[in-house]
Amino acid sequence: MGYVGTHDVRQFTQTGYLNAAPLPSADTACMSNGHYNPAITGQNGTCNSNVNEIINLQWCNGTGACYNTGGINMVIPLFSANYNGLQTQLTYRGGASKQLGVVYTYSKAIDYEDNGAGSGSGGLAWNYPAYYSHNKALAGFDQTHHLEIWGIYNLPFGAGHT
Repeated sequence: MGYVGTHDVRQFTQTGYLNAAPLPSADTACMSNGHYNPAITGQNGTCNSNVNEIINLQWCNGTGACYNTGGINMVIPLFSANYNGLQTQLTYRGGASKQLGVVYTYSKAIDYEDNGAGSGSGGLAWNYPAYYSHNKALAGFDQTHHLEIWGIYNLPFGAGHT
C-alpha cells in the first residue's frame, strides 16, 4: 500500500483575461435579466451575454463597464494543481509456474486547466479575473478508480520442460 501526491505550484495556464466579458449584471450592457441596460446602451429589449462584447465596441466610454474585446491570449504561471492517490497491490505466487495479482488505485486530480501532454492547452473556461475560482474542478484526466487484474502462467512445454 502506498500514497502518491503531487502539488504543482504556478502551473502554466492559457488565459485571455484581456478580452474576457463579465457575467451579465446591472453594470454590463446585457443585464442578468436578459434585457439591455439602457444606462449603458441607450437601448431596450432582450439580449444575451454575447452582446456584452459586441455592445462594448459601440458604447464603451471609458467607464468600469468597458473591457477589451481583442483576441489577446497569454500563457502565464498562474494556478496550482494537485493529485492524491492511494495505491494498493495484492500478489499471489502459486509455486514456480504461476502468479496472480490485483492492483487498485483510488485518486483525485484537481486543477484549474488541463495542460494535456501533446494536446496543448484549452485555456480557462472562465477568463474574467473575478471568476477565476470557477475554473477549479476535477481534472479532465482524473480517473478516480483504477483496477488491474493480472496473471502469469508458465506453459508446461518448450525448452527446459518435459
